[in-house]
Amino acid sequence: MTLIAVYKDDKCVGRCDARCYNAKGEDCKCVCMGTNHGRGFDEARSNTDANGDKLAREYEKVNPDTSVHVK
Repeated sequence: MTLIAVYKDDKCVGRCDARCYNAKGEDCKCVCMGTNHGRGFDEARSNTDANGDKLAREYEKVNPDTSVHVK
C-alpha cells in the first residue's frame, strides 16, 4: 500500500510503499526521506497519518517542482 505519492505534471514519480516500510537495511530514497524506512506497515501508516503534512512540506522543499499527496 502506498502511504505517500509524489507527482510531477500529473505523473507519479515516487512513493513511500512496502519497499520502504518493510525494507531491511537499504538506504531510503523515497518520499518519507527515511522516516518510515524499515518501520513496518502499522508504524509507518500511523506516522504518516500523524506527520504526513510535515513530510510533504519537507519533501517539496527539496523537490519544489513536485506535488506530494498523502493518502
